Amino acid sequence: MLDFPQKSGIKKDLVYRISTFDKTKSRPEGEWFSKYFRSNPLKLDSIIAFKSALIDTGIINYIDPKKADINFDGYDDIFFKENGYGHWYQHPINQRIWLNDGLNNFNPMSHSFAKDANKSIYLFVKSNNAKKFSLFMTYNHFYTHDLPKDNKQLVYARLDSLIYPKIEKHKITICKGVTSKYNPAFVPVGLSIVKSAKLGSLSLSNNLLTYTPTASGSDTIRYHLKNDFFESTDYEIIYNVVNNPAAPTITREGNTTLISSTPTGNQWYLDGSIIKGEVGQKINATVNGLYSVKFTDANGCLSENSASLYGLITGTGLSDKKVIISPNPFEQSIKIEFPEDFGPMVSAKIHDVKGVVVWEKESVRDSEIVDLSSLSVGNYVLNLTSQTNGLVSVVKISKQGR
Repeated sequence: MLDFPQKSGIKKDLVYRISTFDKTKSRPEGEWFSKYFRSNPLKLDSIIAFKSALIDTGIINYIDPKKADINFDGYDDIFFKENGYGHWYQHPINQRIWLNDGLNNFNPMSHSFAKDANKSIYLFVKSNNAKKFSLFMTYNHFYTHDLPKDNKQLVYARLDSLIYPKIEKHKITICKGVTSKYNPAFVPVGLSIVKSAKLGSLSLSNNLLTYTPTASGSDTIRYHLKNDFFESTDYEIIYNVVNNPAAPTITREGNTTLISSTPTGNQWYLDGSIIKGEVGQKINATVNGLYSVKFTDANGCLSENSASLYGLITGTGLSDKKVIISPNPFEQSIKIEFPEDFGPMVSAKIHDVKGVVVWEKESVRDSEIVDLSSLSVGNYVLNLTSQTNGLVSVVKISKQGR
């Protein structure tokens, strides 16, 4: 008997083998068979026979059962030796590994091993803190008939953790341009690609698939898990690549309140930096500067930054007097002219289209020429703030190449 936990708390669950002289379709004359049973969870004083052609056999005697969570799904599985009754035939390794379905039903493993591995007559597990269990393999050449009978168990090779995927078919929704990293197996294992990505780039390393889509749509990737002894059948990931949402827009309510066009999923920015905790639809501008917002949709995809809007603290206002920037577009420098009601000096800041401050000067005189040769070609926003009365002027400027 082997112990397998059940909800009832009774652990003596599996009667491992009962030999009978039964008649079957393949052996109508009758033959010795090994049958295997487990406890009936509905009637604890009875047992239920396994039903599998790979388990009931008349030529192989399965002996010395061991148990361990071979596929790392949280349930103990079974593996065993074989006694061939003098026959040369032996079952493949995968038929000698029975996986627990979580209800203490056991079925032969479906994976295939290399032919050399199939000659192995015994698998056993050693505990390993880093990998939970490692699966080892021992050859006994008495049964392979390719070496003298006195050569016993000469080959002792490590099978570096039995390969088993987390999910055979996995569906992942991903945003265009966002990188997805996925570990397909519970333990470190090699990977090989059977069908590669068509909508983006795919790379792989030890037990890691890295995928970055550049277009939206459905992208199916097929891969194998492998090590020195074994390569699995096909496993599959279906990536549902969705477009990022359009950038929201900002409107002004009164002098200081800014409103995003999206009711939820917002993240506000001031001069290109995240404003922590500001995720609502409205924000009260408490600091002068360029405010923008990004939006995260139901798929978790992030929009581009909205166009920036200047925020005004209480007591200031946009000037209705004309500020003159010349030339505009410019190549190297600009002349800044502002009306008398701004006073003798203004503070100047230039933001890029993302709201990041790329140039600033604390004090600028009327008609002063400022050097902007350090800026790259592109579009910018110039903010002028009066040092006398707090009046603000916002002007779009552009730098062009020669």
